[in-house]
Amino acid sequence: MSHAKLSPSAAARWRQCPASPELESAYPDIPSKASKEGTLAHLLLESSLLVGLPPVEFMTTVSTKGPFQNVHDEMIRLINDVYHAVIKLEGHLYIEKRVNPGRILGVGDDLCWGTADIIVTQPEHNKLIVADLKFGRNPVHPSSDQLMLYALGATALADYNIEQFELIIYQPRLHKGISHHLLAAEMNSFSRNIHQSVLATQNNPQQIAGDNCFWCKAKPDCAPYQLKIIKDSFD
Repeated sequence: MSHAKLSPSAAARWRQCPASPELESAYPDIPSKASKEGTLAHLLLESSLLVGLPPVEFMTTVSTKGPFQNVHDEMIRLINDVYHAVIKLEGHLYIEKRVNPGRILGVGDDLCWGTADIIVTQPEHNKLIVADLKFGRNPVHPSSDQLMLYALGATALADYNIEQFELIIYQPRLHKGISHHLLAAEMNSFSRNIHQSVLATQNNPQQIAGDNCFWCKAKPDCAPYQLKIIKDSFD
C-alpha cells in the first residue's frame, strides 16, 4: 500500500519533527499484528457499507477462506455497531475516499494525501462530516491533525459554502463515537498553521525529539531521540 510522504495519519509526528518523513522513508513499512487487524476491520466496514448489509449479515454471504478469514466474532459485533452509526448520518456518503489536502494547501497532490474512511456532505446544513474508524485501544480524539487534514481535503467534494464541520472518531473498543465540532474560521486557521508545518519539512528539516517519537521507524538511529532517552532516564 502506497503512502504520501506527508501522510495525514503521521501528521502529529511530522509537525513535531519536520525531518521524520525523510528519515522514515529509508525504513521498510512492516505492518504489526494490530495494524493488520485494523486493516481487516476497515475492510469489513467498507464492504458492508458498499453492499448495504450489516456485518452480521454480510459475513454470512462471503467465503471464510478469502480476505475475511480472520474476522472474529468480536470484530463483527463491534463493526456492526459502527455500521449502524454511519448509516444514520444524513447526506451524501463517501466511503474510503482519497482526499488531497496538499492541493488545498498549494503543495500539490502527491506530497500530502490520504484516504478518509467516511465523508458525508450536507449542503442543506452547509456542513461537512468526516469520520474515522480506530479499532485499537489507544484513545484518539477527533480533533487530531489526521482528521483535520482529511476534512481540509474533503472540502473539495463540497459544491456549497461550508460553515461547519463535524469530525467523528468511531473507536468501538472504547466508545460508540466521539464528535468534534468546528466552524469554517477554525478550519481556515488550522490550514494556515499546517501549511507552515508542511513547509518546514521541505528544506533542511530539523530533527526534533518529543512525545510522537514512539511510532517513528527511524528512532533507533536518531541522535536527538537517543539523547532524549538518556535525559529522561535522569528525570
